[in-house]
Amino acid sequence: PIKINDALTRQMTNSGKIIKINFTPKFMYVDRPGCTYAVRHSLVELANNIWTPTVSHDGLLWRVSILTGGAYLLDRNLILWRRHGESATSMKQISKSSMLDKRYYNNLITFINPNIDFINSLLHFIKHDNLNLFEEKRNILEKELSFNVYRKKVYDERRVLGVIKLVFMYHDFYFSLRSILGEILIIWKMAFTR
Repeated sequence: PIKINDALTRQMTNSGKIIKINFTPKFMYVDRPGCTYAVRHSLVELANNIWTPTVSHDGLLWRVSILTGGAYLLDRNLILWRRHGESATSMKQISKSSMLDKRYYNNLITFINPNIDFINSLLHFIKHDNLNLFEEKRNILEKELSFNVYRKKVYDERRVLGVIKLVFMYHDFYFSLRSILGEILIIWKMAFTR
């Protein structure tokens, strides 16, 4: 049998219920692997109008389906999922010394820049193609854009006060408290090891 690390598997209640995934400031975090998606042709057509080369197809479909109110989760174990070390979604351990490595910083920036491109593309599409969204969703998208632009600035300038301000202003856009603490630690270390 294949041994799967419990930390890499998603625990579900296996209730068989269908649960709507609501649009929140955390919508950018893809929470399920693309191999589990069932999508309508109309979503693919819509997503093709928004796609940018730096965004994964799984991420695009996840985000657009949540944004348009069409994302649902069937709470049932239907696949056995494991992450390989070389996959796009691998959960590699990050050492404290690797956080200070210039390559780690470059990886973070190459993650932030596509987010900025994607949100700009989404806002452009909404404005010009009249995708009907509630004002609250537009506001979240604009704030998500501001979050990523300011986050990039904080990384570029390596300012500790900047990361504190970032976390204070945009805490809702972080996946978890752990990711907030990790961001503070990274900027702190970068600021004092120039």
